[in-house]
Amino acid sequence: MHIFDRQPQILADLVAIDSVNPVADPAHAGERALAEHLASLCRSIGLEVELHEVQPGRPNLLAHLRVPGAHQHLLFVGHTDTVPPGDMAQPFVPRVADGRLTGRGACDDKGPLVAALAAMEQLVARRHELSVHVTFAALIDEESMSAGAHALAAQQLPAAGAIVLEGTDLQPVIAHRGSARLRLHVLGSAAHSAQPARGLNAIVQAAGAIQHLERVYAPQLAQRSHPLAGSPTLAVTRIQGGVSGNVIPPRCSFTLNRRFLPGETRTSLLAELEETLAALRITQPELHLDPFEVEDWDEALDTPVGSPLVWAACQAAQTVLGKATPVGAPWCSDAPILARTGIPTIVLGPGSVATEGHTRHESIPLDELMLGARLYTELVLAFSNQR
Repeated sequence: MHIFDRQPQILADLVAIDSVNPVADPAHAGERALAEHLASLCRSIGLEVELHEVQPGRPNLLAHLRVPGAHQHLLFVGHTDTVPPGDMAQPFVPRVADGRLTGRGACDDKGPLVAALAAMEQLVARRHELSVHVTFAALIDEESMSAGAHALAAQQLPAAGAIVLEGTDLQPVIAHRGSARLRLHVLGSAAHSAQPARGLNAIVQAAGAIQHLERVYAPQLAQRSHPLAGSPTLAVTRIQGGVSGNVIPPRCSFTLNRRFLPGETRTSLLAELEETLAALRITQPELHLDPFEVEDWDEALDTPVGSPLVWAACQAAQTVLGKATPVGAPWCSDAPILARTGIPTIVLGPGSVATEGHTRHESIPLDELMLGARLYTELVLAFSNQR
């Protein structure tokens, strides 16, 4: 039986393989077992397989459908790692009920991987209709620092476009926000807790800064918008401070997650944040901050609606679903890593990473797997036909 017809069982097999990102939880072995399983499936349908060790025990998988006379690649780019199970019951025991398959990674990102693999099988049989090589890439580390995507970008494959495999409710995402994770360190001075006036409480100072950011800066951000990606946001996601229960804390640190729009840069974002805190120092002159520490930075995506890849995605969606509307998303992905190398990139896939990804009830509708495979197949054919 073909992969296309066996998608639910293949997805169940993938969910049963623990591929939790070991950076997030070192108790897990990482992505190798899943990459090797996918490699076997790729060989079974006639793809040319490469495994590239990006980090010890953590390989990227590239599987190529070669087309005589073609000079460029069209990329399917998914990821093999998942977030940790958290409080998910039996995360690696796939369960099917009410037309959905539940398990860690079902939506993010094993379901989209299965749909793309089924499309690759269909495209092997229709190789004579293609004008580009088609490469299926299953990468490590998307849930951490995107080491797999950076390694793929460094290979500089001559690519005409890339479809990043994430659950988008089968709608082509052509724009999404970026994410900056910033660590702010507030300095005070220690004193005995019996005489708090002799010190400067860093936790209290940090609380004032956080309140200012939430009450003044966040509403300013809400006044801006991108036609597809929405408005920028901020959220304080972690705070640490204090040395003992009877000492005025001399230091407090907090993490600020700032989701930014296409067009914003690291320089402009940090300058704006510094300006916001400078205004606070007028009313809170004792506030002292170390320079901001950028813990993580994920770029925004903004692919032109007139791109041939977007056109092909819309043609495919019209054919398979009867509707085609390019959309934006509030989350971020590996897509900008490829886009900034000059590869036109979109995000597209079955399921919904926004509602299902990283949750204790992560699942995917099985009928969307079939639709996703058809959608990916039609996209590649439409893209080839316009070249």
